[in-house]
Amino acid sequence: MKKTFLKNALFFDGQKWVSNKILLLEGTKIKKWLSSLPDIPDGEVLNLTGKLVVPGFVDLQVNGGDSAYVTQCHTGEEIERIVAIHKKHGTTSLLLTAITSPTKDLLELFQLIRSLQIEKRSDILGVHLEGPFLSMEKRGAHSEKLLQKPDLSVLRELVTEGKGIVKEMTVAPELFSVEELDYLFSTGWLISIGHSDASYETAFDFLNRGGKVATHLFNAMSQMKTREPGVVGAVLSHPKVYAGVIADGNHCHKASIKIAGKLLGERLFLVSDSSFLGPKDGELTFDGNVFHLVDGKCLDSRGHLAGSSIALADAVKYCVNEIGLEPQKVLRMASSIPAKVMGIDHLVGQLNPGYLANIAVLNPDYSVSQVIYEGRIVE
Repeated sequence: MKKTFLKNALFFDGQKWVSNKILLLEGTKIKKWLSSLPDIPDGEVLNLTGKLVVPGFVDLQVNGGDSAYVTQCHTGEEIERIVAIHKKHGTTSLLLTAITSPTKDLLELFQLIRSLQIEKRSDILGVHLEGPFLSMEKRGAHSEKLLQKPDLSVLRELVTEGKGIVKEMTVAPELFSVEELDYLFSTGWLISIGHSDASYETAFDFLNRGGKVATHLFNAMSQMKTREPGVVGAVLSHPKVYAGVIADGNHCHKASIKIAGKLLGERLFLVSDSSFLGPKDGELTFDGNVFHLVDGKCLDSRGHLAGSSIALADAVKYCVNEIGLEPQKVLRMASSIPAKVMGIDHLVGQLNPGYLANIAVLNPDYSVSQVIYEGRIVE
């Protein structure tokens, strides 16, 4: 099996910095830490002087990239382009996010992604269904005419056809009956609250009953007010819920991210919510709605934010350099915490023996220098 020795770097193993060590990769996995190189190394030696070596990033909300959009993909090549450009930017595992669409289109997307044999891969974790059961008032850039009211027959069809493919679903719980929510909770999917205008009580009850995650905290949800704390208040006060946050300088104020970090601790993680990645300007049309990318800001025709144009690495860099968060915490927010949310923290999110050799090599300013996926350098 191919061996690679990483030396002269400052390593982040998922919890702490490690220096004066050599990391040995063998095949697709991390083999062990070494104190020194063998006299005659039987593999490739990467001298990474001045670099930071960290676990590859795990992004649970990727809408698109490289001029391809998950919900509009009709070929495996389009999906692979999205995965490849995010991988180039340090994201070695991701959930492909499908926004509100006709049921038949979602079922076709499931079959397309199933054809990519994702059960054998660590880069595509599955699908995040964001919709179609979302609040009209908090729909954001989701199509008004494609939103649906929950229906058990539709839910059963999505669950049956999405078996092994869908891993997370974002819903507005105020739209659901007890029976419909109980059915969703029985699927084993991560059921997330988002695009919701729920009251504090409704949201908190949803989280108590089985809701595990909040989708892009602060965005497209009822806000905290004097006498109605809303979804934001329920998430920030709940003792167990995890929350993703978009740190791109457009979606959230710096102080909001700091506050969420203090209240949620190791339950706050980063997502890119990337619609565009690669071009600086452009547009795409979805169901008659045009999404514009202008100077890195993605907007729909009403001026609402329609995802971002960042990779998760950009969020890491922003949190460290612009917000001033502790680097170790930020790196966990981009790797080990989302890996834990997905239940794959025994495979990715750490640089330790037995873990997959999914690695991002960073420059001192936290920009990406090099990426290793399953033991091989990403060209």
